[in-house]
Amino acid sequence: MLHTLVKVGNISNLSDARYCAGMGVEMLGFSFNTNSTHYVTPAQYQEIVKWLSGVSQVAECEGLEIEEIEGLSEKYTFDWVQVSGLTFAQVTHIQLPVIYKVLWQEDNTAEKFIAYFKPFQEKVAFFLIEIEAEISEKIWWELKILATDFKMLLDLSHNSQWVKQVTESRIAGIALRSMPEEKTGFTNTEMLAQVLEMLEV
Repeated sequence: MLHTLVKVGNISNLSDARYCAGMGVEMLGFSFNTNSTHYVTPAQYQEIVKWLSGVSQVAECEGLEIEEIEGLSEKYTFDWVQVSGLTFAQVTHIQLPVIYKVLWQEDNTAEKFIAYFKPFQEKVAFFLIEIEAEISEKIWWELKILATDFKMLLDLSHNSQWVKQVTESRIAGIALRSMPEEKTGFTNTEMLAQVLEMLEV
């Protein structure tokens, strides 16, 4: 059991999927974009998820058009849809719960975020905030403001030192990213293990 909600994305192999599920991760994300380096074919996906129980599957659809997203249910069965860059009108076409990924820049502010994304709240279950740079005190301040009004998952793939602060804040959960297999059966789970072990109850 973990202290907070955790989503692990970019899952592309059974080893990582079973490890995460065993640690109590609630959501596993799979890329269904054929142009992604983490793309999982329908056959690969079925081979992985048939071994899992008690964990939700997230269709990671960044880079896909809304028509492509709507057609995924013909090939895959999943519980959540993760998108980015879609308009509010496009998001309203998605029938399943939505996770909306936003790449946070240093000059972003809570005020700008609220002004644009406030209407999305009625359709989006979680906003996944991804930060490629190190989290600064300024960014952290803005995120804490957002967390009072928005249900957020904060990606800590590059900022694992912030785990304790996130669990003590109003941020709803943590997002992490799996690494591709180096060879069959061998993956680098060091970062995942480090964060998940810190979150164990």
